[in-house]
Amino acid sequence: MMSFSLSLNGLKNVNFSLHEKDFTFIFDNENHTYQINSLLAEFLSPKISSLHKVDSSIDTFYLPNCNISSFSKIMDLLQGKSVFFQPKELSDFLNLGICLGNNEIIQYVNDQMDSENTPLNIVDKLLFEENYLSNVSKNLIRFAASNICEVPFDHIQKLSISTLSLIFRQECLSIYTEDWLFNLIFDLFQINQDYSELFQYVIFGNLKKESLQRFITVMPFEKVNIFIWSAISSLLTDAGIKDCSQSNRYRGQYFDCLDENMNKSYGILAYLTKKYNGNIHQLKVINLTSSGVNPNMPNRVEENILDSSSPKYFQSSDTENSWIGVDFIDRKVSLEKYFIQSRPDFDRGSDHLCHWILEGSDNNLLWSPLDMRDDNEILNGANKFAVFRISQNKGKFFRFLRLRITGPTASGYNNLTISSLEFYGYLRE
Repeated sequence: MMSFSLSLNGLKNVNFSLHEKDFTFIFDNENHTYQINSLLAEFLSPKISSLHKVDSSIDTFYLPNCNISSFSKIMDLLQGKSVFFQPKELSDFLNLGICLGNNEIIQYVNDQMDSENTPLNIVDKLLFEENYLSNVSKNLIRFAASNICEVPFDHIQKLSISTLSLIFRQECLSIYTEDWLFNLIFDLFQINQDYSELFQYVIFGNLKKESLQRFITVMPFEKVNIFIWSAISSLLTDAGIKDCSQSNRYRGQYFDCLDENMNKSYGILAYLTKKYNGNIHQLKVINLTSSGVNPNMPNRVEENILDSSSPKYFQSSDTENSWIGVDFIDRKVSLEKYFIQSRPDFDRGSDHLCHWILEGSDNNLLWSPLDMRDDNEILNGANKFAVFRISQNKGKFFRFLRLRITGPTASGYNNLTISSLEFYGYLRE
């Protein structure tokens, strides 16, 4: 006797629009609903099928923390359409499978998890094991700890406090600086104060004064548990400051001008100049470009900004939106501050910056604003200099930086003219 069964291909022959939509799926926002036939709802969800065996009148089902666009893709699958899920959508798809109790969806996500670990898929893999398996793989935890700096913040905040604790306590944790870890936890804490327990993994003795002040000002006393207190109290002993130079904990370099009036020699460009012992533009460590050098003064080239002790300076052609840019080539930077110095040979009213924007990019095509100044007189004079704080897109890394004028200089022309430019923040080499 031969067995025979029908495939599910026949579902694509069903005209769903002809059948009563008598069952409603409700998402987090009750304005977002999806109505289908109740038989189809049972086909999708074993949970709904079980509920109908008890009470056939049930006609709604909540899908907490589920994405309606992922649900729409499942409906497309049932109609025989080809559907593709991006890696970043897997966590939404997994959560949907768990809520529906659909093991086929869960198994599909599990199959995708067999792919190579990357900073973009590691959270999805952790979420799968966190929500569906009894424990989380040590290998995944170690990978997350070693690559935490590359994992997007909106991914990290999906993880539970217990999983983040496992990551932050790893010896292989690799971060740019202790302040970077503090800022990450602080951002999570601002979303939900329950994240406060993660501060116990911060080495407080290695924080800048600014970070310590933020913690003392914002942290509620009742959120300071015994483990956080132990981490803070280490400041009172020699154990408070830990030398991590021989470990992998700190992977990046941090450059700070220390205060607004400090000499610019503490910056990223100065560090690279010292490291390579020469003109880093000519040595192709970085690449300086511009919208064009003043054709009447061809010696006022971009690389003049690298030597603040020289009377030479950069001057662009007289065109709107003139700019000077830095390509860090195989490096990236995340800025906190930047330094500009005006030309040394003319006082007020000359080609000094008054309106400008500093921008960052990964591809030299799409630019993100980092800081903008309008009607600013602080550089209007010979050899004037100032340090400015980044006001937008903090914490993001960029390969390209660009300083661009957004209005005329103090002379009324559009010649972008500066003698020195420097950057402070994180350098990823």
